[in-house]
Amino acid sequence: MTFLLLPVIFFLGLTILARVLNEKALKQLSAEQKGLLIQAFSKTRIITVVALSVMILAFLLLSQTSAINSWMLMYLYFGGVLLYIVGISVFGYFKQRQLQLPATYLKWYLYSVIARTIAMIILILGMMLYFQNADKSI
Repeated sequence: MTFLLLPVIFFLGLTILARVLNEKALKQLSAEQKGLLIQAFSKTRIITVVALSVMILAFLLLSQTSAINSWMLMYLYFGGVLLYIVGISVFGYFKQRQLQLPATYLKWYLYSVIARTIAMIILILGMMLYFQNADKSI
């Protein structure tokens, strides 16, 4: 079993847990509140997809040049991804509080965000350690 398999297993387990927690949160909302939630985040979904696309494109373009060390590029990219995830999560939480959604919903949503963020951190650290060790063996 490769070292990378363990972080991937943790990532998948925590991602499933985050989905279950998110579903539990959504059960706390009425149909009207769910509609309000979808409407409130319609523009945000488009912006986040564009932002992530720009990050991926920048990574791919920079990886084709020798302007930046590949390890530094990887640290910048994964750091950017984590910042993106945390930023969107914090923004989403405070926006949902402004919508005055039930406290029980916000609690379960926050648990979901924490599980999802820990999952990404574990996966990213696992990938970085795996590729760093693979690079040394060459």
